[in-house]
Amino acid sequence: MRKDLNTEEYWSNVWKVWRHDNKLSYLKAMADRANDKNYWDEIWKSPKRRVEKYSMQRAWWKIQEVGAKSVLDVGCGNGRLLFGVKDKCEVFGIDISETAIARMKKEYGIEGLAMDFYDLDKLDKTFDFIVCNHTLEHTWRDEDLVKLIYNRLNLNGWFYAAVPNNMSGPEETEEHVRKYDGEMFKKLFMNVFGNYRQEVIGNHLIGMAQKTENKPKRLTITSHTIVKNGMPFIIPVLKAVEPLMTKMVITISEKSSDGTREAVEALKWFKLTILYENVSNPSLLTQERQKQVNLTNTDWILFLDDDDYWDIYELDKCLHELSDEVDGLGVNPYQMLDKENEDASWVGKKYFTKFFRNDNINYRNPWPRDMIYKGEEMLYWKTNPRVKIMPYRFWHLANLKGYSFRNEDLLEYKYKHGKPILVGKPLPKEIYELLSG
Repeated sequence: MRKDLNTEEYWSNVWKVWRHDNKLSYLKAMADRANDKNYWDEIWKSPKRRVEKYSMQRAWWKIQEVGAKSVLDVGCGNGRLLFGVKDKCEVFGIDISETAIARMKKEYGIEGLAMDFYDLDKLDKTFDFIVCNHTLEHTWRDEDLVKLIYNRLNLNGWFYAAVPNNMSGPEETEEHVRKYDGEMFKKLFMNVFGNYRQEVIGNHLIGMAQKTENKPKRLTITSHTIVKNGMPFIIPVLKAVEPLMTKMVITISEKSSDGTREAVEALKWFKLTILYENVSNPSLLTQERQKQVNLTNTDWILFLDDDDYWDIYELDKCLHELSDEVDGLGVNPYQMLDKENEDASWVGKKYFTKFFRNDNINYRNPWPRDMIYKGEEMLYWKTNPRVKIMPYRFWHLANLKGYSFRNEDLLEYKYKHGKPILVGKPLPKEIYELLSG
């Protein structure tokens, strides 16, 4: 290897390229680009912004086929799709861009509102047919949006959505925060509507679902965390998963001395429950984990250590795998050795049951060798076929913290390090910069 390639300056520059702002974090992409009003105002000032023609024409045909009398387009842009059916039914459009709405009114005489899609429940109207024509790939909280759409549909109304078919994800198109394949798209519809129809037209994946009287039961999930001194990662760790959690429970040691307690208490999230422990021996933390379980009434639990950092896109894909067919999900983390390298001995070999169904859960054995059981069945990926192995990963930052119980309190549990290799997916910018000081 050339000597000039083995310098911190060289690799810092390489990683800056990999960390283009709209690729390093899907949450940041949503905030900075995909859901930014000013960005979309600039886009819709240009007459060259095109509407996806084939999926638009398919929507026209479907609207006529089901006999819809009223249509809402979520992410309507300049209103071209609605213009195609305005003579046959009542139409209305919403878009984050005021420029797009102004163009729709001027060019096509169609009424609409500039609004955040997640404020959809503020509309005082319901519709027979709601369209998302290449909108969902721009939204990181896709299931939340589809739930809001469900609420705006009349009984027996239809939801129609088109997305790129397993292409044009965040790595290829900076406006996009997710990439769908057929199975992911199906689960999104099934989770909210309980029914689904799918078509593939060219590069377009098209799904439809009908609102019926039999609404499916929604899965809920609570994150569980126990922490003593979790700085500097604990707040980024919690913020990374918070948007997708129903509830969160965190137990903080009364011996915490690095500002963790004050930082967590300052969050003041409605969904966050804070507990405190003062055990005489760390092995007793198994009992604290059981207390968290006993307080939890959601369908599922995410076992979230204070040094588990999730990319929201990877987390979202795991949540789509939760079903009655599994009792747990096993995940193989990036075991970080430094800010650019992971432990090769962990890759594809060490999995942890990070998600488990909240059904007769009990912890056994002294912490940190505690094991999760469902009744008498251990939820261990090697022995339990109902623990499904996931291809999705998170960053495990235990070796990068200033404090670790393995290094200071329980040396017999100190991690053994394997060969360092360049991490399969770069650390998010937020964490990378924390480590760069």
